[in-house]
Amino acid sequence: SRKEFRHRVRINSAGWRDRERVLPKPAGVFRVAVLGDSFTWGHGVDDDKVYTRVLERIVGGVEVLNFGLSGSSTDQQLLILKRHVLAYQPDLVLLMVTRNDFFDTGRRRVGSYPKPMFVLSVDGALHLTNVPVPEVSWLRRFHYRLRRHLGLLNLVEGVFRNHGNSLPASAAASPAADRYRLMRALLMEMHDQSAGAGAAFAICVTAMGAHTYPDEIPREDLERLEMLQHLARSEAIPLLNLVPGFRSAARNTSSGRPDVLHYPEDLHWTIAGHRLAAKELARLLKEKGLVPVGREPRLGGLQHLRSLTPSASSSSAGWV
Repeated sequence: SRKEFRHRVRINSAGWRDRERVLPKPAGVFRVAVLGDSFTWGHGVDDDKVYTRVLERIVGGVEVLNFGLSGSSTDQQLLILKRHVLAYQPDLVLLMVTRNDFFDTGRRRVGSYPKPMFVLSVDGALHLTNVPVPEVSWLRRFHYRLRRHLGLLNLVEGVFRNHGNSLPASAAASPAADRYRLMRALLMEMHDQSAGAGAAFAICVTAMGAHTYPDEIPREDLERLEMLQHLARSEAIPLLNLVPGFRSAARNTSSGRPDVLHYPEDLHWTIAGHRLAAKELARLLKEKGLVPVGREPRLGGLQHLRSLTPSASSSSAGWV
């Protein structure tokens, strides 16, 4: 329950906000496993309105499993992939990347909650640190709840947040290039883990409010897109981009007032935003040949991806 919405949440027996799924994967089923943060978890909408559920209905004949975890970033999603997702034998692993992933992956704590964190060694290898994750004291939990309701406290603490939010010494003093190197290493590890399990791997740029409505995209976000595009080109990783579709829909006045795609204060997707995300994902997945279409044979993830022409794995051209 929030100021702008109220909805019920049902968690399945495996701990995810999804309908019940079975192991092992039934014969003839094509599975898409989606990893992401609160946008994927579905913060702000009922269970059946989350874009993964809508996508499953739109595509038809494809299971779309939701492994979204609110507040998580790419490093935690790598752990989820290795420890949970691959057991479901997905044919395609789809990672939803948000703008905050580029800095939260380099933190030991997000908000008031500690988290696992990867660091890069000199040779570029990933090393997991801050595990086991420290317990959160009752005082810190109370402090977190207090912050959510007191805007002035948030404002004052914001001045000191970077000092106490435990960026590792190397990351705190390093430029964006170091964060990009860490992000690239995490994405490549997710790609390799997926490939090792026989699944294709694709990345999707999540449309945030800062992308959808302003006339100009923030320069930092353009740099993040360029990093993802370079990775996609060099490693032949399919890159999907929801931003152009969201920007177009937010400016479409042909049918009257455009749909509100993000809650004005909360900034997560509304029901209309989830519906649009599912529609755009269905289109992009089909265009790039990442899911079976019509009566085509249901090939396995990597086998299906290798059957594509080179142009089908190319990245999105840009934001607009």
